[in-house]
Amino acid sequence: MSCSTKKLSSEMIADTLRLPVHGIKEEFFKEVPLKYYSKFGISVPNYLRVLDSLAIDLNNDGALDTVAVFSPIVLDDEKYYEYGSGEAKRHLVEIVQNTNRPVIRGVYNNLVSDYGGVLSKFGGLELTHKGFLIMHSSGARYSWTFETELVSRDGRLYLDNVRKTCSFDGREINANFVFSDLLASQMSTVDSLKSNCNCDSWWHKLETRRE
Repeated sequence: MSCSTKKLSSEMIADTLRLPVHGIKEEFFKEVPLKYYSKFGISVPNYLRVLDSLAIDLNNDGALDTVAVFSPIVLDDEKYYEYGSGEAKRHLVEIVQNTNRPVIRGVYNNLVSDYGGVLSKFGGLELTHKGFLIMHSSGARYSWTFETELVSRDGRLYLDNVRKTCSFDGREINANFVFSDLLASQMSTVDSLKSNCNCDSWWHKLETRRE
């Protein structure tokens, strides 16, 4: 094998997604030995699954990159619910096309709801003309939607705006909050979702509003 071939092989080694296993009991790995599989050109541990993904140009170089939500399977596969301890977290991951191979640019554990199964509030990812949306929703008679629009600038991910809707019996109150220089890593989406997007006061207004 020539030296040039050896160098090429080394450069093509896949980037590996390494996320904490907090919230996954040790017994899980006795039943499911740790292995890795290939997804989006990177290596992913088998205790994670993809909930949703988008092809998007994150660094304005004309090449399609990827944003994906990875979730521990103890949150989403009822076969493994018993191995979760309540601390497992979902992560949004940015994967950009480098010269030779895809590489992981950013990993965020604060952007996607960690509720799994039938209680899951994550509604998916959606492209926008600026960047992409992370969508969440919950409820029936009393309900809410919470959409965060993220944009990529100068190699970093920023929050552009938040769209919030609180609904009761078909009536709703909407709000849009615009941001300029707030890094995605600094926002607290998970905390907002855990408090029902602070919809209680708006629900009260809707309950007392006359038709």
